[in-house]
Amino acid sequence: MPVAFTAPVVTDAPIWPEAGWWSNFRAPELPVLEDTATKQNLDLAIAAAQVLQAEATDEQAFSALLPTVSANGSFSRSVQTGGSRESNRFGTGLSASYGFDLWGLSQDRLAPGARNIARLALCPGRGGPDHRPERGQ
Repeated sequence: MPVAFTAPVVTDAPIWPEAGWWSNFRAPELPVLEDTATKQNLDLAIAAAQVLQAEATDEQAFSALLPTVSANGSFSRSVQTGGSRESNRFGTGLSASYGFDLWGLSQDRLAPGARNIARLALCPGRGGPDHRPERGQ
C-alpha cells in the first residue's frame, strides 16, 4: 500500500454509529421497528444458513482429499467358576488409509463449493450476483 494511503490508527476512537443511534431521533415508532427488523430479518437468517451450508459442502468435499485414520481399543475379563482363574485381555488397533486422487475427481468436487462460498460472499441472502428473484420477493 502506498505511504500516502496510510494514516495513524486511533485506538480510542468512538464506534460509529453507536448502538441505538435511532433513539436520537426521539421517534416512538423507531425502536419498535428496529427491534422487529432485527428479530424478523429473514434475509439475514437465510444468508447465514446459506453460508453455513456452503462451508459444510466445501468441508465435506475437502475431506475426501485427506487420509482416513481410525483407532480402537478393547478389554475383556473372564473368571472361571469358583474364581480359581482370572484373565484380562486388552487389545488396541490403529489403521490408516488414503485414496490417491489419480483422476482429480475429489479436486473437481471441491471447486464448486469454493465458488459457492465466494458467490454468497458477494451477494449474501440473494443467491449470488446472477440471482433472479421470484415474484413476491
